[in-house]
Amino acid sequence: MMSATRDNIKVFARLTSRERQSKNMSAERVDSDRLRIGVFGGGSFGRQFVRVFDAHPETELRGVTGVTPDAGPHRETEYAVVDRETLLTECDAVAIGTQTEEHATDISDCLDAGTDVFVAPPFVTDPATGRELLTTATDRGCVVYTGHFDRHNPAITHLRRYLSSVVDEIVAIEVQRHSPPPAESVDDDIVMGSLVKDIDILDTLFEWSVDRVDATGTDEYGVATLQFKSDTVGTLKASRVSQQTVRRLTVTTPTVYIETDLLDQSLSVYRHNASAYVEDDGKRQFQEQNTIEQPTITRQEPLKTAVGEFVSTVRQRDALTATAEDALRSIEIGVRLQNQLAKPATTSEGGSV
Repeated sequence: MMSATRDNIKVFARLTSRERQSKNMSAERVDSDRLRIGVFGGGSFGRQFVRVFDAHPETELRGVTGVTPDAGPHRETEYAVVDRETLLTECDAVAIGTQTEEHATDISDCLDAGTDVFVAPPFVTDPATGRELLTTATDRGCVVYTGHFDRHNPAITHLRRYLSSVVDEIVAIEVQRHSPPPAESVDDDIVMGSLVKDIDILDTLFEWSVDRVDATGTDEYGVATLQFKSDTVGTLKASRVSQQTVRRLTVTTPTVYIETDLLDQSLSVYRHNASAYVEDDGKRQFQEQNTIEQPTITRQEPLKTAVGEFVSTVRQRDALTATAEDALRSIEIGVRLQNQLAKPATTSEGGSV
């Protein structure tokens, strides 16, 4: 088990932005030392954070809090299980993998201690609370990084490049996120637990304004329709009761159909070339010709990429809350979808279905 103490530990208790810059983020420490990381939460996100931060060459895992005695044999138990205050005073940054309803308090505690934050999605459930946290982070010079990991999937990266260079008109987008029932209890509904992640993917790809939303479903299954100001229609389908795990995004244009598999990290571009009636032994038959393009994509773990970007942001002190700002846009659309789910099925935002 790792020791939770060290001679050169600095205490960061309720620092002002100026104090943080002069004490915590000195050029010598940032450039030379590994960042000291604590983890809040012993659930699935917490376990993943422990694994990835521990393996990163520029971070040092100092401890974990929130591991319950009945949690079973998890990797967190290999490290110091310490109280929150110890992690807040001894760490440069904290990775928050607690339940979503606890995020606002956890982030606030970190900002009060002058500690940078890496938080699992969704960022928070209330946009107003999120705005207040980002204002506080900016005032105190702290990083708040929301880890919407799918935006770092190599297949999404290739799709974004392809769309920016080839496609000029998009008719429709569909995203599917299906999973078996979760092994651990989930406090988020289908919107905040699943659909918000896909909204972030669309925001990453297109940065379009959403004109109208509609949603139907239950806590475990939901279908959302987004009408963008560009006239493109986005359909999001999420399930936590499926017997098959699916992470797929398709794009329809007048000339190509693009299928992106986030699990396989693959991209397929289908292009219709020609269609005609042909003669075969005196019989007239309809024939279609299509081509399929499949670029080579090097597999990478999105979470590792996100952690690397977080470490760079902490060291460079630029764009302190950029990813959290993106996350807030997704949360705001998510709240609109939640409001739709709370209404009778015959109504939608902006009029009748």
